[in-house]
Amino acid sequence: MIEGCCYCGAVRWRLDGPLESATICNCTACRRSGAIRGFVYEGQDIALTAPDDDLIRYVRGDRLLEVLSCRACGNPVGWRSLQTGVDGRHRMAVNLRLAEPATVFAIR
Repeated sequence: MIEGCCYCGAVRWRLDGPLESATICNCTACRRSGAIRGFVYEGQDIALTAPDDDLIRYVRGDRLLEVLSCRACGNPVGWRSLQTGVDGRHRMAVNLRLAEPATVFAIR
């Protein structure tokens, strides 16, 4: 299990399944926030918790993703695909930099 939270602690995520690899994305948003992404599917091995009004959902111009950030501290916690894949699932990514370093250091 890997857990992460934003700077103020209002938005939290927990991964219950295995995470075999992580990605240092070079898109504009990830590069600027310094995110390292762990990819999962919504409803499968992930729990994202946030008070109703504390999660900002920013939809990028291409309308493919919504970036999820904490309203209180602005920390980007992840993103969610707005389109389903061929298997009907939404892909998600969490910012592994919000987890304790010792819990993610061995992920490729």
